[in-house]
Amino acid sequence: MNKKNTSAVLPLNKVSKNHAHFQHEPKKPQVQFTGKAGEHLVCAELLFRGFNANIITVDVGLDVMATKNQRLYCIQVKTANLNSSKTFGFDIPKSAFERHDSCNVYYVFVLRTKKETRFLILPFHEVEKKIHEKAIFLVGKKPRYRASICIRDEGVFLGSREHRMDYYLNNWSVIK
Repeated sequence: MNKKNTSAVLPLNKVSKNHAHFQHEPKKPQVQFTGKAGEHLVCAELLFRGFNANIITVDVGLDVMATKNQRLYCIQVKTANLNSSKTFGFDIPKSAFERHDSCNVYYVFVLRTKKETRFLILPFHEVEKKIHEKAIFLVGKKPRYRASICIRDEGVFLGSREHRMDYYLNNWSVIK
């Protein structure tokens, strides 16, 4: 006796019209997917470098906790794709930035192009310094700091060409 199993899972191309939103992948990943992917990239890079690293389940302004040689590192990950202005744009909520000024905090900016992914790794004190120098500036009604990073043949710049950041590009050794 050959009965059809009516509870079987249907392939996506056979799903009813009520479930049509599952049939097509979006052309661009949603912002939360891009951010989460960046966190996983950073976590993997740290693991490859001998850190015990984990993504924090609840986002309170820090994304990755890592330990190495009995030291704790807190890492905020910001991920962006190259935009039409040939820059990478990032926002950091002011409240999150101010909340984490007392521990061993690093900011890792994940810079994605179609060809490659790079990392700009900045200690908290360097981000704070760039805020005071106005390379990173305050915007919006819900205050947040905005950072714009560009990579040109001659270097990596934060905000403008007066703020060259080559030393921090892919330099994981600054996390110490």
